[in-house]
Amino acid sequence: MSIYHYIRQLESLETIYRAPGTFSYFKHSVSSHNFKVAEIAQLLGDIEENNGSVINWKALYNKSINHDVPEVFISDIKAPIKHYNAEINQMINTIETNLRDDFIKNEIPSELQEQFKDHLSNGKDSTLEGKILAAADKIDQVFEAFGEIEKGNPSKSFLTIYRDGLREVNNFKDLPSVKYFIDVVFKEMVGEQNTEREQLKKIYEEVTSKEKVKS
Repeated sequence: MSIYHYIRQLESLETIYRAPGTFSYFKHSVSSHNFKVAEIAQLLGDIEENNGSVINWKALYNKSINHDVPEVFISDIKAPIKHYNAEINQMINTIETNLRDDFIKNEIPSELQEQFKDHLSNGKDSTLEGKILAAADKIDQVFEAFGEIEKGNPSKSFLTIYRDGLREVNNFKDLPSVKYFIDVVFKEMVGEQNTEREQLKKIYEEVTSKEKVKS
């Protein structure tokens, strides 16, 4: 059993790229995504704290920096495949969990195994920290897709990723921090005038206006 093998496994996150099989001008690795999500989650946590919420910072950092580490075992699977239906999603989650547990059992010293199970578990739960993580994950998705569309990427996949990301972020608009991103940060993001941004601004207004009507 060796922590050495765990550290070496982490290196693979630098060569596993998001949106596999889709042409992109800039490749985002799972490793860089993990870091950006942790930074966004920290910002969301600060805003929540400023609005009176009590943040468990240890839990938030643990959830955010580790949230995609289990992809060392199964790589990054395309969202349309992973979420094709509940059965496939459950199968993928089961495989990932089994591979994670086997790795922890065989490679991690016994005195650290419980902590590692916590580190590498699905952090997107019903806690405030879990909701912040889920929102931060989708916020980064929006930014990644926005960057590709802004560069003139001809793939329509990123329009879908951008729209779906906005919709997912809107699911957490009851959090003051997420509402700030929707009303301020995203609005600023699509504010500059050019052809690509006009299209993205239209999608942003379409998604957020529908959500506001529902609420």
